Amino acid sequence: MVAGLSGGTGEAAKLLSDTKRQKPELPEAFSIWNMEIRGKAAWVLTGYDDRGLMYSLLDAAECLQWSNDIKAPFNELEDTFEQADVSTRAVSLYTMNRAYWESRFYDEAYWAGYMDMLAKNR
Repeated sequence: MVAGLSGGTGEAAKLLSDTKRQKPELPEAFSIWNMEIRGKAAWVLTGYDDRGLMYSLLDAAECLQWSNDIKAPFNELEDTFEQADVSTRAVSLYTMNRAYWESRFYDEAYWAGYMDMLAKNR
């Protein structure tokens, strides 16, 4: 597996350029594809920026969880190219129950899970 930004001089950027694949060129865009490197199957995960790379890694990790074949853990992973349809997205929280809200507001585990959910669901 090779992972990195689509721009620059890293291995992922070189593979992207050498194979003439569509290059993620917008914030949060990413690509995942299967290829052969030195005679071995490999997956290349690229992102336009850190967030795009994170999205490609999260997608790959989720597909690994779906696999039921220990000998072929990447069998659920597919070639992918994605970019955000809109640049601004939002989440709105409503705090109708003050006691309940305050119990969450000061809970570090709640915020860690909440931020993980936001990252995973873009």
